[in-house]
Amino acid sequence: WPTFGHDPGGQRYSPLKQITAANVTKLAPAWSYQMRKEGQPFRLSQSIPIMVNGVLYVGYPVNRVAALEPETGKVLWEFAGKIIDRDRITLGSMRGLAYWPGDKQTPAQIVFGTPDGEMYSINAKTGKPNPGFGNEGVVNLRTPEIMNGFPNIHYGLNSAPFIYKNLVFTGGHNIDNT
Repeated sequence: WPTFGHDPGGQRYSPLKQITAANVTKLAPAWSYQMRKEGQPFRLSQSIPIMVNGVLYVGYPVNRVAALEPETGKVLWEFAGKIIDRDRITLGSMRGLAYWPGDKQTPAQIVFGTPDGEMYSINAKTGKPNPGFGNEGVVNLRTPEIMNGFPNIHYGLNSAPFIYKNLVFTGGHNIDNT
């Protein structure tokens, strides 16, 4: 799936025909990837991976992304974003990634939001933050304009962003009892 939910409408329907009711019981794991990293907080992954140009991109808690070879599971790169509020990491989970093909100045990017209210743009080929996006690859969305006079309320991003041309669209979540 090149976008969250397979297509821009997020329909989660695949037209592929290789797996059928007749052969699904014969499937077996080809490889696995360990998402839990030593010393990191643990959350179950709720993210839908995307596959673009022969690379599988997986987002998982907490604020991490990996690029994998889909045939073998070989790790091409791993990225770990910062954790702003360790006490609140249980309040949300990254659920998806977006791919942006790039332009004349910027190579292809993987874009994702965090439960801490940040949005990252990382190079799809290297996993390095995009220095031209926000502050060295990170945009803090917890600005006074967004927080609207409530700077201590929890605000985060847990859905995959949607990219149209050079614009990133995203929703947010908050928890109003904090």
